[in-house]
Amino acid sequence: MPVYLNAFLVSTDDFKMHSPEVTANDYVPSGADEITFPVNVFGNSELIEGSNGRKDGLFAAEHGRNVIETLTTRFEQPYGLTKLDQVGVPDFVHNAMENWGLVLYREASLMYQPKVSTADQKRAVASLVGHELSHMIFGNLLTCEWWSDSWLNEGFARFMEFEMLVWTKSSWNVRPMFNYWVVRDALAQDAHSATHALSDSSVQTPAEIDGMFDTITYAKGASVLHMIKGIMGETPFFNALKAYVQKYKGQSVRPEHFLSELDTVEAAAADVKKLSDHLKGWIEQKGYPVVKITRNYDFNAAAEDISFTQSRFLLPVWNGSSTSVHSATEKWDIPLTLTNGAIIKDPAEWADVQVATNTPCWVTSAAGATEKLSAACLAILSERPQVPGNDTMGSNYIVANVQQYGFYRVNYDLTNWIRIIRAPVPSGTTVNILNDVATRGQLFDDSFNLARADLMEGVEQYDVPLRLVNRYLPGEVAYAPLASATDNIRFIDQMLRGSPNYRRFALYMQTLAAALYNARPDIWSTDWVDATTAETAGTESSYGELMFNNLIIETACFYEVPECLAEAERRLGVWVGRGPSAAFAPDERLSTENLIQTKSLVLCYGLRDGKPAYWQFMKELLVLPGTITSSKLILLRGMACSRDESHLQELLMMATDTTIVRSQDVNAVFGYLTKFHQSHILTWDFIQREWSSGKLTNRANLVTTFGGGLTNQWRLEQLKVLFEIAKDGKEATDIPEAGAFLRAIERVEGNLLWIGKHSQQIASLVSRMTTIGSDSTVPLA
Repeated sequence: MPVYLNAFLVSTDDFKMHSPEVTANDYVPSGADEITFPVNVFGNSELIEGSNGRKDGLFAAEHGRNVIETLTTRFEQPYGLTKLDQVGVPDFVHNAMENWGLVLYREASLMYQPKVSTADQKRAVASLVGHELSHMIFGNLLTCEWWSDSWLNEGFARFMEFEMLVWTKSSWNVRPMFNYWVVRDALAQDAHSATHALSDSSVQTPAEIDGMFDTITYAKGASVLHMIKGIMGETPFFNALKAYVQKYKGQSVRPEHFLSELDTVEAAAADVKKLSDHLKGWIEQKGYPVVKITRNYDFNAAAEDISFTQSRFLLPVWNGSSTSVHSATEKWDIPLTLTNGAIIKDPAEWADVQVATNTPCWVTSAAGATEKLSAACLAILSERPQVPGNDTMGSNYIVANVQQYGFYRVNYDLTNWIRIIRAPVPSGTTVNILNDVATRGQLFDDSFNLARADLMEGVEQYDVPLRLVNRYLPGEVAYAPLASATDNIRFIDQMLRGSPNYRRFALYMQTLAAALYNARPDIWSTDWVDATTAETAGTESSYGELMFNNLIIETACFYEVPECLAEAERRLGVWVGRGPSAAFAPDERLSTENLIQTKSLVLCYGLRDGKPAYWQFMKELLVLPGTITSSKLILLRGMACSRDESHLQELLMMATDTTIVRSQDVNAVFGYLTKFHQSHILTWDFIQREWSSGKLTNRANLVTTFGGGLTNQWRLEQLKVLFEIAKDGKEATDIPEAGAFLRAIERVEGNLLWIGKHSQQIASLVSRMTTIGSDSTVPLA
């Protein structure tokens, strides 16, 4: 066992084990005697078996049993230890740590209180338990040989945490959310020049090792595994993964060990490039490609007259120009899939399309070189493009990277983008590719990021993504595409707020949000029937449906749709009326108003106008003995939404008071204050005033979050002045926040250039979009 997995726990008498025990069945070969072991949860006695009847550790114990039994069975690998303890630690610097047999968690990340905690909190606990217990195999039983390959531990665990949710919580329907939660996150972080490869042989020092535990290692590692599963198909992929576990258990591993098992399962002909050789670029090279697809639209052109060009996708380096330099040596073997708008299927047939079966079509051209769709590729594509002709039919378009299994972005020629925008909105029982959740999310995310990178050709950069939003968002029915679109919209919002053009943009978004909100009169009532003891007391509805409706409420209230704000304030009044002692206690009236699942929305937007009585009530709850950390964070998140400047100043003082907010949670509280422009600027001013007071912890993070989010020249000068104050006559390299200041300054300079280039353009575009849900009568090009 690697020594870093060894742990001891010493606790006081008020630290209890959840009782009765939950036991798990270990994997044993057929015919062998059954082996069981206890799955325990330890924590604060009031949470585990308090006089109030709380058993907040029960869900983690039961889900832990389900995960460990699923893992050991799927990989035919016994757990091997005599017990599995999970411990909620009140103050813990990490979210969790996968010590073998003694897994430590931050208390708020492990405990779940039925009929009080939200569905999102339950999903978060399930995800984290799945991640940490997946480490019992990937990280503990098989451990990366050196930290340069940390993804063999963390990327695998991140991937497996979602597989655990799919396998053990199928009713939650989280499979479509992998692309939004994981792939999109990885694409965003890997789009900068200052990134690193999954395998980085240069990693040696402690600082370099720490730097490997980032989004690239976790999310990109998981995304590449997701891509490989798509290339091979689910059954062959997991057969290869099982063989990898069986062959290398108890050993240190390198990427070639994993890749060799893929080749064993995915055997290639002698004259065909092995799968491992196709994949090496994704592991050994930083970044990822964008594939530009161009069709020949001549009347007599063949359907397969399509060309591809790849280059590394980079967001612009803002050093006085928006030019990003691409190296000709940066190329990837890209698994290609294509479909078109004329392909009509039953909705169930779009549920899980694999990238290819055994013989994927690979784009392998050098960066910048044009590659035609080959006869070999055309032969294996199950859905050939239509002959383009001289039409403008909405059905005659192509979509690549079907269901976004591939870790790359796709750009199209302008004609194809136009046809996608003008395509019929999917409806009925037979649908086209736009009915696929992952594809819609991908089109939103790719188009916004292509515009941000100045890669849209023949049109104003944000014309295509904003038209996609105007056309398809009003009819959206799934969480992941809606979240993909609104996250990208929020970037524009952050750039424009405080500028003269913000009002036009905000009014357009208010109209769009109102259309979504007012079309759903019961939107506040999406309850999630909670399964309690042994998860048999209720049937949980789709987690995605709940998240979808709550995101519509969030968007409508953020853009101040009057009906949304009024309902939030009414519901806050109901909650306050219960009194402090009952605020976080289980109560059927909470279910009646659905305050359990909408609590964070109600507290934020109900308090938006800063009613003194509501503010005082929440402040009293914050310091009330017995208010647990997770409840405190919900209160603080809501209080950060107030418009009252005196309230926000008071909140900033509370955030730096360790008797109210634990030091591990300070960054989260400051993060809540970035949501609105007013609170962002007040917090930035607070940071400047208190820089040398000793009240601020993790100052580098504050500089990155608040300094880097500034959007005018005067504030940029403030950032530079604070940098000089921080240096206090020293060299920049002598202060720990130097890197954060330099990155923040570069980011603000980029913000100013982006605003100068796109602010007026976006205001003009949204002014022309007079009909929500339309592709607009104004010509695109």
